[in-house]
Amino acid sequence: LNNLGAIYKREGKLEKARNAFETALVSEPENAETLNNIGLCHAALGQHDQALWFYKHSLQLEPDRAEIWLNMGLSLRDLGEIQEAGTALRRALTLDPNIKQLIQRPTAP
Repeated sequence: LNNLGAIYKREGKLEKARNAFETALVSEPENAETLNNIGLCHAALGQHDQALWFYKHSLQLEPDRAEIWLNMGLSLRDLGEIQEAGTALRRALTLDPNIKQLIQRPTAP
């Protein structure tokens, strides 16, 4: 179901993707990747508060995943939480200096 969610997400079917990821989470509630994917769906739908919840829980399972710190930082930035966003983005850069180009993607509308 995580793979099905990824397919839906790639096709831009974000609600279907989120539903597939949430169904996958039932059988694997400790799957950081699935939690991150649900967060990404929420963020793409402009639901950054909900996205943050999933990123935080994902980071509790895998605190050294730069991608999750990046996603959290971008959602915080889009919510106007600039100081917290900077902290999260710096953590992402510390974990993976190559992530810099992703940090510079535009702010959500």
